[in-house]
Amino acid sequence: MLTARDLYTAVDALAPFATAIEGDCVGLLVGTPDAPVARVAVALDPTRENVLAARDAGCDLLLTHHPIYFGEYEEQPADAPARLAAQKGLAVLCAHTNLDAAPGGVNDCLAAKLGLTDVRPLGIPEEPVPLARVGRLSAPDAEALALHAARCLGTAGVRFTPAAAPIDTVAVCGGSGGSYLEAAKEAGAQALVVGESKHHLRLLARTLGVALIECGHFCTEHPVTEVLAALAARVGAEVVRLPERDPADYRLGERR
Repeated sequence: MLTARDLYTAVDALAPFATAIEGDCVGLLVGTPDAPVARVAVALDPTRENVLAARDAGCDLLLTHHPIYFGEYEEQPADAPARLAAQKGLAVLCAHTNLDAAPGGVNDCLAAKLGLTDVRPLGIPEEPVPLARVGRLSAPDAEALALHAARCLGTAGVRFTPAAAPIDTVAVCGGSGGSYLEAAKEAGAQALVVGESKHHLRLLARTLGVALIECGHFCTEHPVTEVLAALAARVGAEVVRLPERDPADYRLGERR
């Protein structure tokens, strides 16, 4: 009989939980290791809607990239998704920064979606293992790369900081990846593709001459759900892919 422990072991083999950034909430966050599992729901986000959808689909475990809580379970409010999952008898297994860093994880999926070649790890000093990636990809300028990324990732809107040089090397980091700008520059990249960033990092991108291309947190990380679904199927679980969409809407504005 398949158990939550079996799913934990399979995820740990792909993306060791010990490699998660300190303080990150990863692993079996709701439920017990011996809980029997026949059907697994897979999603990027462990929202209330996805918890309910998983139980409605007869699933015993919800496998996600984003954690169902940060901090301690005891600190969660009564209506939090983690509390709801516990009430519904749904185990929740989350692989976050360990899956960002893993070979074949979030950032390798992003690099593959964009068509990067000669991909290698890219890290910053505070990480136990490198999370980001850098590889070869040619584009005449930042706008062309932004349009390419939008097509590859299916996002309705892209925000980018231009850079003057033609592009032949691109760094990527799904989610909040703007902190990799200086590492990208040192690795010879002319562009960094991320989910989202902050204003001061956009200013830094202009100073460094590195194109910073923001494609949305959801769109840069959602491809990894295919990896999680395949993993659950390999250990013998019936898999349900929960339908999700980018929580952000995009509207065109006037260019200034």
